[in-house]
Order: sequence, then structure tokens, then C-alpha cells
Amino acid sequence: MKVGLARRFKSLELDVINYSDMWDVVRSTLPSPAKPRFGDGTVDDPYVPFGIQNWYWLSKCDITADPTFVRVGSRLIARWGTKARGLVNYSSDVTDVPRELLHGDRQMEAITAVKDVVDRSDASRGIALKSTVYTRKAQRVEGTAPSSGPSSSSSSSSSSSSSPSTNPGWAAMKARELMWGNGGGTPEEAELANTLCGLLMCESNPKRDPSGVVFLTTLMLFDLVQAGAGYGRQGQRYTWSSMLMHGDAARNIAGPAAVPGRHAGAGDLGKHPMAGAGTVSLGKSMSNASADNGSRNRVVSVFSAWLANYMAEQDTARNWAFFLIRQDAKEWSSKVKPVAKTYRTLKELAGLSLTVRASTTSCLLNGSRSADIGYVDAASLTQVA
Repeated sequence: MKVGLARRFKSLELDVINYSDMWDVVRSTLPSPAKPRFGDGTVDDPYVPFGIQNWYWLSKCDITADPTFVRVGSRLIARWGTKARGLVNYSSDVTDVPRELLHGDRQMEAITAVKDVVDRSDASRGIALKSTVYTRKAQRVEGTAPSSGPSSSSSSSSSSSSSPSTNPGWAAMKARELMWGNGGGTPEEAELANTLCGLLMCESNPKRDPSGVVFLTTLMLFDLVQAGAGYGRQGQRYTWSSMLMHGDAARNIAGPAAVPGRHAGAGDLGKHPMAGAGTVSLGKSMSNASADNGSRNRVVSVFSAWLANYMAEQDTARNWAFFLIRQDAKEWSSKVKPVAKTYRTLKELAGLSLTVRASTTSCLLNGSRSADIGYVDAASLTQVA
């Protein structure tokens, strides 16, 4: 598990930013919200978000009794309200649902109609209906995508001719296009539009994420996926599938045995902090520093990987060596973190780097330095009381 970042200038000692300060930076760095110029959130006049500020505003919208409707490219997405009972703050693609079901008190009929269509489609494609929701979502998008090779593009505007079968970073690139209202015409794009709303509106809503860290963590993951960035000692890399796929042992749902980018099958958590079993309750308690939290660990892990790649790529003179601080997950404790004291300048640079990430939808990584990033075990660093 990645619990921080270290760097070394030539032969000098390591500078470190530890777990608690990584968490402090990501928790205190937020985008600026701006209400979409078009729409009022109703089915007849859905919100039309363009760019990071509109999406961040939507992530903070109150959950009301009725659904909030959003136009994402050519797709109409509903984020369900309290009338939807067990599906409160979940999203569905309702583009093809009869409009009369989306008015008044017929929401449960609409939800049933959506579920029936999705189940039939997944069954016809060989996607197991018993799999977790995010596993099914990933398989709809990357079911035909190759499982190796990083994306060669770091620009959100260069993916118009790409597809899942030609570019493993396609899903993250297309998600950026959808954030600007472009796309949605293919089955994969339609699924991405719904997943985008799920990650940026539902999972990032204060009802699930009161600490406010999920929104930017999602964008960091988009960067890592698009760049095909590595993160492990056994050749692992971030993919759309590794970001989302997971199992649920409590419900006897096994994760996929083979996940693109991972050296082993999926456990109860994907790489995304809210893709996993029990993440609704984990998200609500991320700020509780007195207890270990798998979702918070995921946030710090993603930020560590993203920051290492970003800072390494910015170091064009290659004066610095960068290392991910690693701690065996089985030995990890929220109360005992044997990591050296944070170097203040490195924490400031981390904050500045994340501020850039909070200002744009563009991909900020190209994956060119992933192979140069090393590892250092947390236990080997000097512990400071």
C-alpha cells in the first residue's frame, strides 16, 4: 500500500511527505464551483455541465425528493432523490425511458424499466449479473479493450478517433470529453456518461463524502488510467477496470479473477476509494483519524502515485529521484505509521501540484516517468515522534 512520497536530490537524504500530510493536502485542496449556465435540473430542462467547475458544483447539490437530471453529451442521466427509496443518490441513464415515467411519482417504474434493459443487455454480452455494480460497469466499457500498453496521448482533445479496442486509455480520455458535453453515441460512451455522473455527482456528494476528497481523487485516477501509469513492483498499472472492479465477500460475490493492470484478482475494493464493498459507510467516516479506513487509504495511495508521476514529469532536468513509500497492508495501522516527519517544502509543492489538478479537466500525466519511480519501505525511514 502506498502511504506517501519521498524524493532525493542527487546523493542527499530523502525528503518525505507522510500519510497524514498527504491526507491533509488532498482534503484542503478543492476546485471552485460554478453553476451550469444551462438547465434547471428537471427532466424537461436538465443541467448541461461544461468543465470542472460545473461538475464540482453538481457534486455539492442537495439531494431532494425528485431526481436531478443532467445532460451528458447525448445522454440523459438521472441522479435519484429520496422518492427512489433504496437508490437515493444513485444514477441511471434514462435516455430511452418514456418521459411519462420520469414525471411525478412514477420513478420506481422508471428504475425498474432501466434495470430490466441493463440486465438483458449484460446477459447478452456474457456479463455476470451477480457481479458488483462497478465490475459490470467496467466490463461494459473495457470488455473489448486490450489489457496492456499505456496510452500515447495526454490531451483530452485528441481522442476523437480512439476506441476501446485501439487505446487502453480511451475510457479516461472519453470521460474528459463527456465532461465538456461531447459524445455518448456509442454503447461504451453511454455507459461512461452514467459512470461519470456516478463518480463525480453521487460518490462525491457530501452525503457520502463529507471530507470532500473523492472528486479530485477521481480526476487523479483519470490521469493515471489515461497515462497507463504503473504503481506496483510486479508491473501493475492503472486501468479503467482496476479502478472500478471489486468483489463483496460479505455478500459472497467474488471479484474477477483477472483484472487488467492488476497482478491478482479483485478484492473488496477497487482502486477508486468509493468502488468497493462497504464504501458508503467508509466514505462517511474518512475524516475519523482514530480508526483505519480503507477508502482513506485508497485516497492517499492514489495521491501518492499521481504526485510521484506528476513531479517526476515536471523535473525535466532529472535532478531528483522519486520514491513511493510502501507499507504492507497487513501491517498497517492507523495509529502507528513508521514514516519520517514531512519536509515542509515538499508538502507545499504537493499542494501546488494538486491546485493545478483542481483547475482543469485536461490530463496532467503522460506516463513517461512511471518506470523511474522507485519504492522505499516505510519501516526503513526514520521514525519521528
